[in-house]
Amino acid sequence: QKLNHRADVVSDYFLYFFAIAPMVIYHFRPEATAGYYTEKDLFLYPFAALRDVLLILYLLVACAWGYREWKLWTAGTRETNRLLSVAVPAVIYAFCFLVGTTITQVLFPLLFLHGIAYFGVMTKALGKTQKRFEKESIAVFAILMTAVGFGLTESWMEENVINHALGSEPILNSAIIGLSLTPLFCHYAFDAIIWKKNHRESKLIF
Repeated sequence: QKLNHRADVVSDYFLYFFAIAPMVIYHFRPEATAGYYTEKDLFLYPFAALRDVLLILYLLVACAWGYREWKLWTAGTRETNRLLSVAVPAVIYAFCFLVGTTITQVLFPLLFLHGIAYFGVMTKALGKTQKRFEKESIAVFAILMTAVGFGLTESWMEENVINHALGSEPILNSAIIGLSLTPLFCHYAFDAIIWKKNHRESKLIF
């Protein structure tokens, strides 16, 4: 929107809808995968009739968004970057939560694309906030080493610690899974603070 020199709040609302609605619908899909660590990680309520109603509502909103974008385009407001900023996440979330049936189809595309987008933002951010940061190759190397190191550690924990605890006491099982997942969820909370518009370095970056 800043590149377009025009704020479009309606596009924001469509983006929120396309991100949230598929996740809500997912919980009512009879064929939805139940979880990652156990079969009860997620609250699921298979209800095909409700899923169908929600899908119709989703399609109606999608048509409304498409019609609005067509009207803007024909009126001369051709903001390809804003259009794609809504369309691309909408397609990804629709595939993952409305089509995907395995954990690979549901979760991995979101993790992969989140990492790619974050790498792009961090590369530009470091270029403005760190005077010594000059080469993107350094960032690539650092991210790869971090991903490999922590990825292997998490894989080992899942195989040798968490999976062995699944058959033990429920409290111990929950505590171990929570210990593994807490840093994953907490980093989103930290991101929400760091990337606020009034944050000192965020102002500089944007």
